[in-house]
Amino acid sequence: MKLFRILTILLLSVMMLSGCDFFRSLLGKPTSEDIALLRAEKEREIAQERDSLAKIQAAQVDSAAVQPQAPQKPEVQAPQKPGTITVTHSNPHRYYVVVGAFQDQNNAAKYSERLKKDNMEVTNFKFKNGYNVVAVGGFETIAEANSLMNKVAERDDCPDPWVYDANTARHE
Repeated sequence: MKLFRILTILLLSVMMLSGCDFFRSLLGKPTSEDIALLRAEKEREIAQERDSLAKIQAAQVDSAAVQPQAPQKPEVQAPQKPGTITVTHSNPHRYYVVVGAFQDQNNAAKYSERLKKDNMEVTNFKFKNGYNVVAVGGFETIAEANSLMNKVAERDDCPDPWVYDANTARHE
């Protein structure tokens, strides 16, 4: 019985003095040093990613400043059916705030008319994937487009607006 007590006390003292790292290493699990190294490596990766994003954003701002475009008005053709709008674009602006995308052109036309009644500058795009996109505004800088996007997001009828760069030419 005395031997059992001595072994128990000895085992408990070894456990308290050596900590969890000893047992984790016996079981093949990462120790606190391994975890600290992994954490430091992950933080380096995140810092590199932030630097890359900052460089990309700076390049986008620079490319927007280098490529000014002369504003042009879109040509609006006569509707083919009641309630439809056909717009031919020559991209008078670079950035637009997309407020809706519809498979049915009639729904896009109705939404466009509703926005026009609210005194919004509306532009319609026909995307190459078949969607009829309703956009508002038209800006040369992404900062202006983001500002309008935040205002539009507060409206009840447009919960998820996003900024479209017309230079990506995803529209016909």
